[in-house]
Amino acid sequence: MARFGRRRRVRAGAPGDGDGGGPAGRDAAGEGRGGLGVAPSAVAVGVAGADADGVGEGIVDTRDLDAGGGVAEGGAELELVGGTVGEAGDGVGGEGGAGRNRRPGGLEGAGAGLLGVLVAGDGGAAAGRGGPGEGGALVARRDRRLGGGAVNRAFAPRPYCCAVVRRIVTRKSALSTQVQAYGDAGMMLKILKWFGVVIGALVLVLLVLIAIYWELAREMSRQLHMFADPHFDTVAPSLTGLPDDRPIVLSFSKTNGFRHYDAIPAAQRMLEDIANNQGWFLYATENNKVFEWEWLQNFDLVVLNNSSGNLYTADQRTSIQRYLDEGRGLVALHAAGGDRRYDWAWYREALICAQFVNHPMSQHIQSAVLRVREPMHGIVEHLPNPWVRSDEWYNFERSPSDRVRVLVDIDETSYDPEKNHMGEDHPLVWIHQVGQGRVFYSALGHTGDTYTEPEYRELVSRAMRWALGQLAKGT
Repeated sequence: MARFGRRRRVRAGAPGDGDGGGPAGRDAAGEGRGGLGVAPSAVAVGVAGADADGVGEGIVDTRDLDAGGGVAEGGAELELVGGTVGEAGDGVGGEGGAGRNRRPGGLEGAGAGLLGVLVAGDGGAAAGRGGPGEGGALVARRDRRLGGGAVNRAFAPRPYCCAVVRRIVTRKSALSTQVQAYGDAGMMLKILKWFGVVIGALVLVLLVLIAIYWELAREMSRQLHMFADPHFDTVAPSLTGLPDDRPIVLSFSKTNGFRHYDAIPAAQRMLEDIANNQGWFLYATENNKVFEWEWLQNFDLVVLNNSSGNLYTADQRTSIQRYLDEGRGLVALHAAGGDRRYDWAWYREALICAQFVNHPMSQHIQSAVLRVREPMHGIVEHLPNPWVRSDEWYNFERSPSDRVRVLVDIDETSYDPEKNHMGEDHPLVWIHQVGQGRVFYSALGHTGDTYTEPEYRELVSRAMRWALGQLAKGT
């Protein structure tokens, strides 16, 4: 029996002159046109020799074979590749032997056995046909030329064909599943990609807005106290050491609302310089307990240094009203009149006499032309007219000019108010009386630089002197 996976070359015998033939043995030396019985899935490729009467070499491929091969008449070379080969027949169209792997079916021929047709070359002869054994049709596995003859190919499924097909189908199904999975993954990647694009765009917009409003954003990050409940002090500050031989000025800078971190200390330094120059005693605090009458009555003048928010208890509000009714003075700077709402109506209507609404935002600090409305008044007679400077310009709900004495207003045509245009009547500095007391308010002074300007420093100094009754030309 032939071994699997081995290839042998066997020399054929002499051409026969009859129809009979011997069995195809291991040496393949048969005579005549003997038939071959081939098992399922065998492959036979025969090539005619150069001379029909000559002696050729038969090539037998014993891979997957259990029996020997044969050589066709005329010295043709025959290559058998494939499944199990049975015993040879005894003549043309003889009965082929059965192979191990029996399976019905096959191509046309004498019975359902081997159909192996050798196409003759020069002087070649055709191979015999096998009988009706139970074999499969042939499948050519090689196309080659041996000895210069033509190549024959016959096709038949091998025993393992179905398994191969099953593997292919299984792999195709798995591949389809993988392709679908890859498709789903691809769609997810696309979604994630666009999600990333949207997030990136939003971050970019946020960065642009931060760049545009950087100063405002920086300020707001320091104003978290605005969102907390108002803080009221319960323990009074110590007032020991107050002089009794000169005016005492209270500087109050507590903020339960927006805090001007640059303006408050700059204004405090200015007030100290003014007090020293005028011979006054300046007492600075952020303790609102000082507005209770027991302590408030010790001061001749109150300066609200950018104080903001809800600052006073009911008793303290009563003390402030009494303080002014009895003829004391009060100077309010910038943010002291800059809250968007007040829970103390008297403060808004009687003390400040105006309701702040907003200021320019996109062009926050702008240069503008200020007009001195009463150039002969002692508080403003030193100012240039027009007075050109830069600041944050307040807009009010309506002009207080029917209730106060306007000293300085602003020309709205010289800058962009953005919102709440007040028109021709847009006051920024004014004075008025509350009871017997004197009140001065200036909406100027958002920046710390304001309190270093000589004109502004002189303006506040004169206002304080006026509120104390020390200014000759201030009626």
